[in-house]
Amino acid sequence: MIFLDSLPKNTLRGKNSNCTIVEVLSPSTEAYDRGNKFRMYRRNPNLRDYILVDSNKMAIDLYRKDDSGNWYILNYEAGDSIDLKSVNLTFSIEQVYEDIEFAVDDSDRSQSL
Repeated sequence: MIFLDSLPKNTLRGKNSNCTIVEVLSPSTEAYDRGNKFRMYRRNPNLRDYILVDSNKMAIDLYRKDDSGNWYILNYEAGDSIDLKSVNLTFSIEQVYEDIEFAVDDSDRSQSL
């Protein structure tokens, strides 16, 4: 979790402490992370951004809560910058995947021959 305030890690935070949660997806947990887990996280009134990082390709889904309490999704791919307004942080998707090598899918290899 990322918090905007400077309180110590185990301090209870007030209603104005925005937070962001980041999950790295795996094939076995992706449905749960997008479904039931996200439903539980949405109960936290301080949650502003929920980030799902794909572990198989350079792709990030950002679920963002607007000022009306409605959630919407932003999809990011190679070349995109991600702006987390809730915690005043901007970074490129390449920074997230720095030093990551993805496995080559055999079906992709055969199509390029």
